[in-house]
Amino acid sequence: MEKNIVSSFDVDHRTLEAGIYLRSVYNVDDNLAVRSWDLRFRRPMAKAPLAAAVVHTIEHLMAYYLRLDEKIGRRIVSFCPMGCLTGFYLSTMQDVEAEDVRMALAKVYKRVFPIKSTDDIVGLNEVQCGNPRLYAIEPTNEAMAEYMRTLFTRQEAEALGIARAYDVSEGKRVLICAPTIREYRAMRVALDKAPGLKNRYDLVEVGIGKAFASAGVTRALLTNGVKYDMLAVVGFAAAALGRKQGDIVMPSRALHHDAIIPEGFIPEITDARRLLGTDAETVFTGDSFVNADIIRQIKARYGVDCGLFDMEIAAICQVAELYGNIPVAVVKYVSDVPEAGDSEHSYDEFADAHADFTELLERIETIEL
Repeated sequence: MEKNIVSSFDVDHRTLEAGIYLRSVYNVDDNLAVRSWDLRFRRPMAKAPLAAAVVHTIEHLMAYYLRLDEKIGRRIVSFCPMGCLTGFYLSTMQDVEAEDVRMALAKVYKRVFPIKSTDDIVGLNEVQCGNPRLYAIEPTNEAMAEYMRTLFTRQEAEALGIARAYDVSEGKRVLICAPTIREYRAMRVALDKAPGLKNRYDLVEVGIGKAFASAGVTRALLTNGVKYDMLAVVGFAAAALGRKQGDIVMPSRALHHDAIIPEGFIPEITDARRLLGTDAETVFTGDSFVNADIIRQIKARYGVDCGLFDMEIAAICQVAELYGNIPVAVVKYVSDVPEAGDSEHSYDEFADAHADFTELLERIETIEL
């Protein structure tokens, strides 16, 4: 076997703990050397690696904010993720010590975390990043808090002003799915100002229509690296007569209304999906905007007098089934009632006037899992 020239290959990863390690020193010449630091977030093999979205988010934040540190910022050569997804490599000039790195990490945590939205992630756009849709909010906050607890005792954290790293919530994990950017922003407003939530939330814009919504939810489930206790779909929906604009509805089942298939032939598509709602209404999903005629046809076909109409929910339920039968809740504002003469313009006007989903978030908080 050839002599090993990669320093990390000399480390027995079976016994490696999380922490900060000086991994190697590269002598450029007699007067210049570069130090490579192992910022190990997770103990290899003992814990699941960081999710790719978490790694990408931390990379953006640390690569920027560490360089603002008054002591080591100008001594940093690079900050990059490990391919095994258990930590990062920080390269610095030779005069940087482990304690300098530890203190710089604490300052970044104090300044930046917890992040609340993509607005907090530096450079997350199509100009500055090759994959700006790969990010995670709450899982990144949790990973950073866990690493701070590794590096600092509670007493040290309190002295440094980062004691919030020890504030570990035991609430249920909920992924909130918003089909449109408008709905995403309205829920973001609600989450940002909500005090003392009992659940821990991630928020994702999944896209409009069955295909986009299915892909968006799948992407979030795969990249966030979290086992969710519930998916909550929020936003606006049309309703049948009997409801009015502004009603908040939590339907109890979902169906594809445009799946024209003989009964019992493909039940994985045609069967109704149970939702965690308490309203005795079905949400009918299809890849079309519904008008009064379409609603009347759906009611006649299924023998119902009421219902909601959307373009994503039944498809999201199918994804939830595939990923361990995750329970799904739906909390929707009635934005328009086509049978009463409302149109797509009614929807737009209502949506524009409801840019804060605090009431929807409050309904989600009442759900017992």
